[in-house]
Amino acid sequence: PALRRLDQELAKLALYCGAQPVREADVRLLVAPSETTVFALLDGVADGRPGAALAALRRLRQQGQAVEALLPQLAALVRRLLTARALQAEGRSLAEEGTAFGLSSNPRALERLARQAARFTEADLERAYALLLACDRAIKRGEGDPEIEVELLVAELAGVASSGPPT
Repeated sequence: PALRRLDQELAKLALYCGAQPVREADVRLLVAPSETTVFALLDGVADGRPGAALAALRRLRQQGQAVEALLPQLAALVRRLLTARALQAEGRSLAEEGTAFGLSSNPRALERLARQAARFTEADLERAYALLLACDRAIKRGEGDPEIEVELLVAELAGVASSGPPT
């Protein structure tokens, strides 16, 4: 898909520019930026990559995504990580039992989730829930700007693994 998109964008530029050289302004005018999905944000958080998570959050906001709508997605991620972590701690197979606990049936997704969950302790994930709750309350009580609150939350969640007790 990426090569096909590249080919399409190059063809569009060639048609637009004709015999003239392609300039940066032409590229900015014609080439659509790639869309970010919420999965890029969630993977950045779960993989412990604050920079990637925050970049994905900013792109989602630029695409018109309401930050408040991301809170349930982040809470669901923490729930999946906690479920996977608990199953792993009991020596149970995500591949065999994951779907019974509401996890994906996709083997690749389960492998990624298992790797991500292994980064966290139970205390880390409890702290993540506490951070989510504090953010949700601050937004609902009007105690902070939702965009700033969610940005701070994403940065903290991405760095939550083994960072100590909740504040």
